Amino acid sequence: MGLKGWHMFNEIKNMKELGLKKSQVSRYLDLDYGTVSKYWNMQVKEFAENMEK
Repeated sequence: MGLKGWHMFNEIKNMKELGLKKSQVSRYLDLDYGTVSKYWNMQVKEFAENMEK
């Protein structure tokens, strides 16, 4: 996933901070709703650990 993964993760987090709903983020970023849900409450450290796997 690499940098593309970090970019996606940051975009989800930024949109969440702006107050968008998961479904709105999913449509805007053209991501599966399940993918958005997976990263919605994930912490940066946890994401970094997942990227190493």
